[in-house]
Amino acid sequence: MVIMNKEIKTLYRCLIGVDLDSFKPMVDFDEFEVIKHTKCGFWIHGYGKKRFVLNSGNRRFAFPTKEEAEVNYIYRTHKRLKYLKQEVDSVDGIIKSKIFKDLMKKHELIDGVF
Repeated sequence: MVIMNKEIKTLYRCLIGVDLDSFKPMVDFDEFEVIKHTKCGFWIHGYGKKRFVLNSGNRRFAFPTKEEAEVNYIYRTHKRLKYLKQEVDSVDGIIKSKIFKDLMKKHELIDGVF
C-alpha cells in the first residue's frame, strides 16, 4: 500500500521492553518524527541520524500506525528466530565434528567445561 499522506508526522517501530518495576515484558514503541515526505517514503530522525523509510514493503523500518508496527515486530521476531535456529544448528554441527573434538584433545579441554 502506497501512502501519500502529508499529515503523517510520526512513524512507529514496535519492540518488546521490560517493565523495570515488575520485570515483565511489555509492548513498547519507538516514535520517529517525520522530517520530510517524498513520493517513495519518509525521511525521519532515528536513533541520532537521518534515515529514509519506504512507503511500502515488508522490510520497512517504521510504520504510520502502531498496529502495522506490531505486525512487523511479529514478522521480525519469527525471522530472527529462524536465523538463530540456523546458527545453533551450525554451531552444534561444528561441536560434533571430528576436527573440533581433535582440537579439544590437543588443548586438553574437557567437553562441556570451559
